[in-house]
Amino acid sequence: MSRLFVSARAFNAAGRRGAARGRGFSLIEVLISIFVLALGLLGVAAVFPAVIRQQRAATDNIQGISIQRSVEQVLLSHQQLAQSNIRDLSGQITNRRGWGSLAADAQFSRNGDWSASNLLTGSIPDAAGVSINIATGDMFIGRPDGGDDVSEPSFISIPLAERLIPRPYSTGGVEPRFVWDMVARRVPAGSASNFGNAAQRERGLDDDTIQLAVFIRRIESGIRPPAGLRLSDALTGRNLNNPTDRRLPVTVDERGRPRSDGRIDANGGYSSIESRRYDVVRDVNNVPDPSLIIDDATGEMPAYFRQINQRFVDDLGVVHRVTELVRDPAGAVVALRIDPPLPADLASNVWPRDRFMLFTPQVPAAASVINVKR
Repeated sequence: MSRLFVSARAFNAAGRRGAARGRGFSLIEVLISIFVLALGLLGVAAVFPAVIRQQRAATDNIQGISIQRSVEQVLLSHQQLAQSNIRDLSGQITNRRGWGSLAADAQFSRNGDWSASNLLTGSIPDAAGVSINIATGDMFIGRPDGGDDVSEPSFISIPLAERLIPRPYSTGGVEPRFVWDMVARRVPAGSASNFGNAAQRERGLDDDTIQLAVFIRRIESGIRPPAGLRLSDALTGRNLNNPTDRRLPVTVDERGRPRSDGRIDANGGYSSIESRRYDVVRDVNNVPDPSLIIDDATGEMPAYFRQINQRFVDDLGVVHRVTELVRDPAGAVVALRIDPPLPADLASNVWPRDRFMLFTPQVPAAASVINVKR
């Protein structure tokens, strides 16, 4: 009898345990589970932007190399830039053409220094070198009054539409995705342009090589063309009912910071190639580290410059890429690690002048240096 009683108690206890299991989860357990799941989803969502940026950077690098070769061919075979100087029967130059119209200007890169793009608001450049119309993005090479003793070289225009890749209104409806820009400098080979008589200066200028720094950038992702129109319409200004709907592929605000929507206003405009002073990081014994640089202009690097994959061209025409942001214990960026390191001459403590870099506020897809030997 007692054995049956014990069995009944055990049966009832098992039944109660089964009933407890059948009740499911409590509200608190469900809320905790939702909270944990939400944290996991937030973590995954936080990773997505970084992955997208990395994928875009990798894609841009691959496409940038291909575009880089195409731009080089365009510049070397450009109909106006490839023209030869005109000479008389004695061999004397009577009219400079193509790249010669740039080299003929004694004010252009007299000491072989890089210079940032000259900005203008009209359609005629008034400074030596490469100029950019900040309202339209059109590029000009040379200037009307180049100061040549033999002739006055005319400037060459490269409209924005010719620098968009793919070209606007391309076959198949593919819209532009990249834009390229450049600046130039003189690499002296002959006699100095500001010494000797006219013939000597002419021969010296004619020997000089023109070196180009070319930057390729992705068109801003926030550009929205008007309803019913294409991106090509907004970038070229065609088919627009309202001129204010015009957009530029890369823009900056009044403080030189990159924008994302291509808008043009009185305080901003086309984002050109810029120049900035920098220095080499040194240890306590004043030994320079050629792989580390620091801003030498204000002591504070702009946020748009201290970015991974940012590129710049140094005084010797070498292209560098930012590979690491070096931070202090408080987390502030204090230096940039670059690849390749600076050439020995630039990193030396006896470099004779300030160090300047060429760069663009937007991280470029590619940057290269081209020599044009005329």
